Amino acid sequence: MDYSIPFELITSIVPHVHDAAAARPTLVLRGGDELQLDSSGDLGERNPGVLIFVDGRDHPDYVDWTNVERIDFAVPRP
Repeated sequence: MDYSIPFELITSIVPHVHDAAAARPTLVLRGGDELQLDSSGDLGERNPGVLIFVDGRDHPDYVDWTNVERIDFAVPRP
């Protein structure tokens, strides 16, 4: 099944690259629901990491998924 989930609904991404038992990336949604994803598509071998864009910098930093334990997103204020 393919998902198209706006980032505004995601509170966390847990890639599980160091946990062979879990092995599947998890999205935690604002309401607390968790989605277990396949390691394909955006999270597959063709996407080995994440780019971090910081205001004031000309270029993003690259971080390999093996160096990511969890990504938490701030909830926008109303």
